[in-house]
Amino acid sequence: MSGFPFAGVTRKPREHAGTLRSTSYPPTLVAIHITAMESSLQAEADRRFSEALERTGARDPRDYYRERLKELRSSDPQAYQEAVSYYRDTLIPRVADPDSDPMVEWRAYGLEIARLTAPGQTVSVDPTGRAQPFQEPCAEDAMVLHLPDGRGPTALLVGLPPAPSEAQVATYDWLVGRERALRQPSSTM
Repeated sequence: MSGFPFAGVTRKPREHAGTLRSTSYPPTLVAIHITAMESSLQAEADRRFSEALERTGARDPRDYYRERLKELRSSDPQAYQEAVSYYRDTLIPRVADPDSDPMVEWRAYGLEIARLTAPGQTVSVDPTGRAQPFQEPCAEDAMVLHLPDGRGPTALLVGLPPAPSEAQVATYDWLVGRERALRQPSSTM
């Protein structure tokens, strides 16, 4: 069965006991095989990402990204479908790949969601509050924001460091939360 993971795919004819015979797998059997492969890939991606989160102390962005996806689903169903396809066809296989960096791959997914939400530019904000155009590799202590063009939505958070600095918190409050007053120094995100 391996090598034929798609429904309706017919195997190439092969010689069998002096005759040519064509075999196709029932779509139900193929669907079960695909589901098992996807489940295994998802489990490996989840395992690798959990290990990366634990190793780096980074914040888990999945709940935040789910919220962005809910907003995208209601505002732009086609963009939502692109984000879901990216998740299924790109993110999960890449995170499951032992040669990838799960943190980089998840950040790329966050960037994709932001890009689909609103065109703009992405910046990384260092602990001093200084922003520069985003590029990988990104420092672990950087906050990553997507700044939409024009008067669209507020800045979109892509990634937070494990312990944001006061300058990063102030930047977040100003650009994402649109707050115009600084938090008290003891307040954290």
